[in-house]
Amino acid sequence: MRDEKLGAPLLGAARQGNGGMTHVLPNERKDLWSLILFGVNLGHACFSVYLYPQHLYETDLIAYFIYFRNWLAQSSALHSLPFFPVPKPLLLFLLGPLADPSLAFVLSAFMSAALGSLLYVLTRNLFGRTVALLFSAFSLLDPLKGTLTVTSSADLYLSFFFFLSIYLATTQRSIGSSLSLLCSALVKPVTLPCVFYFLFAPALEKSRRWYCVLLPLLAIPLIFLTLSSSIGSIENNGRLFREFTTLRDINAIPPEQVLSFVFWTQLVQTRFPLTAVFGFLGLLLWLSTDRQRLTHPFFLFPLAFLGGYLGLSLVSPYMPLFRFFWPIELWFLAFLSYGIVEGMQRFSLGQESVRKAAVCLVLFFLLDDSLHHYFAYRNKFALHFGEGMAFVNESIRVMKREKQVDETVLTSFAFIPWLMWSLQLYDTPKAILALETMAAGTPPLQPDWIVYVPTISANPKALPGVEQLLAEGKYKVRYQQGTSILFHKAAPFAQVAPVIPTTVSPLLPQPSS
Repeated sequence: MRDEKLGAPLLGAARQGNGGMTHVLPNERKDLWSLILFGVNLGHACFSVYLYPQHLYETDLIAYFIYFRNWLAQSSALHSLPFFPVPKPLLLFLLGPLADPSLAFVLSAFMSAALGSLLYVLTRNLFGRTVALLFSAFSLLDPLKGTLTVTSSADLYLSFFFFLSIYLATTQRSIGSSLSLLCSALVKPVTLPCVFYFLFAPALEKSRRWYCVLLPLLAIPLIFLTLSSSIGSIENNGRLFREFTTLRDINAIPPEQVLSFVFWTQLVQTRFPLTAVFGFLGLLLWLSTDRQRLTHPFFLFPLAFLGGYLGLSLVSPYMPLFRFFWPIELWFLAFLSYGIVEGMQRFSLGQESVRKAAVCLVLFFLLDDSLHHYFAYRNKFALHFGEGMAFVNESIRVMKREKQVDETVLTSFAFIPWLMWSLQLYDTPKAILALETMAAGTPPLQPDWIVYVPTISANPKALPGVEQLLAEGKYKVRYQQGTSILFHKAAPFAQVAPVIPTTVSPLLPQPSS
């Protein structure tokens, strides 16, 4: 039996066989920690929505509601918009019918809890219970765990189906693994390269081998049908990526920088600056114990996932965000936890006091990494977005009372879907203008309303265009909250003092990244 004490080495022979596949020991079937962690993760989701209630109205989630509503109505109103999020087929038909951010959160909270339990079971089967509990604890300190749940992010759902596919593959349930991979590809097709694993999977019959390979590829025609019905054509998918990065004035990531961004920028510089070395150490120790692990799903699937994003950068350049690679961050954290436990076991040379001291020291640095990242993310992004969305919700109340049917609204594209949904403009989306389009120096026709949130503006080059509009003195303030202001165009006969010449600069700070 396996020694469950802290730092006990993984006994591969007792747990591996048939090409490194995992076999769950009988006593592990009665492990209550998976149920306990389900409840803990569910509580974590509830606490997260308490901290960030305004994140419920996140851009992509509301876009699913609009896409699904227009799909039912057979409306093509969104086909020509350059700033709308790309629809994800699975979430469009899973979250779209809910048409309520609160209901979407309830579903996402249970999905997040299931992911927490799944990751515990997966890491326990591979590394032992001690490593799995350590991993589970520190994964809850990841700020993305909470915000992706509250926003019902595609990356949360992708992560669940991605790791479920890995778990089923490690337990030799290849058909289930293939089906789960299909679900993940219907969220984002970057997981499709993982199908190559089934070509070499041990103990998999030839008849099932090709079935497992071809089943996830059904995502391709399904994605094509979804894109054709929602944004006009599959070519518009690449157009939306390109125009989105152009509006933000940020260079798309070239193929040669994808791996550098993930392993260096995200994991080392941002997420684990003090302890990343233990993640690479854990990976080396795990692979060196058994060469068959080079073909293990837990090793190959994440690499294939990165290959998917690498391929995407070749055909449709995109702006990288940390949440895109959150599954890699979780995968790396598992090896980091194993590297701490197993590495300190070997470093101590059997001396219990040295082992405990070394583990506690490294865990202190890991805790420091986690807390620093959590508060940096909270202060630089989460709080700003929450304050901005709270202002937008108050602005919506004003416009519902005063806005005329034919009046237009200018705002950052982060708020466009929620404004479109709340003001019921999904049939006339051109009534809402993206502030970022003004960065090109060709401002649109003067809008009737300006929902101005400078801390959320995605492109600072657009701000002079807003200054120019307001400097003309045709707008009056209808609502203000800090530096966020709701402007309304005054009637032609009204005498309105110019707002901009003396006050615009303090109101236009550089937008937060």
